[in-house]
Amino acid sequence: MTREAMKKTRKAVGEDKDLLRELVREAVQQVLEAEMTEVVGVGKSERSAERRGYRSGYYERTLVTRVGKLDIRVPQDRDGRFSTEWTSPLGSGAGKPSTPSSATGQRRH
Repeated sequence: MTREAMKKTRKAVGEDKDLLRELVREAVQQVLEAEMTEVVGVGKSERSAERRGYRSGYYERTLVTRVGKLDIRVPQDRDGRFSTEWTSPLGSGAGKPSTPSSATGQRRH
């Protein structure tokens, strides 16, 4: 990418806070999906003898971050083994991701 293109991109992102918020939301969503894949042993809709569990839908959470509030869908597994620090109600502790500053919301069944 040329310097001019980088300059235009930075300006566009700076002017459009919604774009930056959406990029962060999508990145968090992809991390959650990858963490769930690690827990159950296979990707969404995949079959494998190495499967360690089954997905069981999502619940919604709102993360309050530096770029604003992010509405995300947190994956669930049937056995309730999946948990992530991204949506920890305590919002503190070692290993806490640096972007979210707190999580709010209720589980929806």
